[in-house]
Amino acid sequence: MNVWTMVTDSSVHKERLAPFENVMSSNDSATILNGVGMRMRIDALDTLYAVLQRQGLQGRELQIAFMNAFETKQQDASIFAHEGRHSIDQIYFKKQFDEAPPKEREYRAKLSEIACADFPVFLLGKIISRTGPGGHGQANQMILEDVLHWMSRHPSDIHGYDPAIPAIKQIYRLSEAQIKTCFREIDPLYKDKYYSLFRLFTGSATAAFTA
Repeated sequence: MNVWTMVTDSSVHKERLAPFENVMSSNDSATILNGVGMRMRIDALDTLYAVLQRQGLQGRELQIAFMNAFETKQQDASIFAHEGRHSIDQIYFKKQFDEAPPKEREYRAKLSEIACADFPVFLLGKIISRTGPGGHGQANQMILEDVLHWMSRHPSDIHGYDPAIPAIKQIYRLSEAQIKTCFREIDPLYKDKYYSLFRLFTGSATAAFTA
């Protein structure tokens, strides 16, 4: 479904948010993560729309700017951050990369997606709602476990957090800054000398792609 319609059509917006209504009463992790993940993606899209609207854009100009911004953020995450991390790992950490199972390779790439790309709420929402078997699903589960561990150590920092409610049902309360902080603390590349090279690599690729 077109993300523009999800944001601007009130009936579609409500329909897409419906899974979140089941979160608090459910004990099924798949139901919870589907609802919370959708809430986070809708929240991120609503925020992007509001930011552009505050710039004075409206009508067709607003729609074009919104779609362009969304596609750029998606591209930065999936191509430049995710695939860029795979490239860095294969070039500079070849032995570890070759020996790593698929879930570890994907986990490292997803760390960079969230830590480096400019769409953390949307990306985390998408990732946690797609846990399961296979390299990507297992890596998504590792990301989920990371964020729950971070929340357990910083409950008082999370706006509106209720210690009586399981943390898995409150992931949507994390701010953009908190999500980035969580995964920048975890990602070894972010703290490594190779991070500047990673930023140079992804920045150069972005410039070349958009030139």
